[in-house]
Amino acid sequence: MDFKVGDKVKIRPDVAGRFYGITFTVDKILPKNVDLSSPHAPRGLRTKPHFLVPADAPDADVQVPTWEPPLVVGTLVRFKNELYVVLAQNRNERYRIVKLGGDGGKYYTNVIRSHMDVVDPATLNLHATA
Repeated sequence: MDFKVGDKVKIRPDVAGRFYGITFTVDKILPKNVDLSSPHAPRGLRTKPHFLVPADAPDADVQVPTWEPPLVVGTLVRFKNELYVVLAQNRNERYRIVKLGGDGGKYYTNVIRSHMDVVDPATLNLHATA
């Protein structure tokens, strides 16, 4: 969607965070970004235009992802079709995971919750087939 200087816009609800519901005015159109201002925001904002919707657009038009509860340390998850264990969660709701059984001290950091599937240990077949 193309915006002009002076248009009233909002940040899409699925990416708005603390800016949810604040109406901004388009101040400047840059090659890849848009500069915004609002008397209700602590400072100006620079964002990509695909994160914006017209201010009069109802929130029902925008798909908001469902919230998933955070994972507990020690949770068994499937990532890249292999089993991993959650080691930690940082403040940005990203996880540090390690391969089940180890992988030479290697681990992944900053893994997003939506990239992992929780695995119920009771459903695993732990008997080796020869």
